[in-house]
Amino acid sequence: VIPEWLFTREAGARTVTGPDGTAEELFLPENSFTALFLGTGLVTYLNPRRCDTFGEHGVKPARYELVYQDGKKLATEGNTVIGDPALHVREGKITRLTATLD
Repeated sequence: VIPEWLFTREAGARTVTGPDGTAEELFLPENSFTALFLGTGLVTYLNPRRCDTFGEHGVKPARYELVYQDGKKLATEGNTVIGDPALHVREGKITRLTATLD
C-alpha cells in the first residue's frame, strides 16, 4: 500500500542503501518509489498516472522487469510474478525488480 505522495515528483539521482548496506547512487525516474525488498534487492515501482496503489482508483502492477545477479533480465506482463521467476525473487537471486503500475 503506497500513497501517491510517496512517489518522486522529479527524476534525478538519489542515494539508496543496497542489500549489503552500502550506499549507491541511482537515477530514479519521475513518479517512482524505490525500497529494499526482502533484504536482497531493490524494488522500484513506476507510477506514471501518480495514483495511490490502493482503493477504488488504485493502480496495480501491469508489468515487471527482473534483473538477476548475473545481469540477465526478464520481463513479464500481468499483475503477478509466478513460477520460477517468483521463486528466484524469494531465493534472493534478483537484484532489481521494477514494477510498472497502471
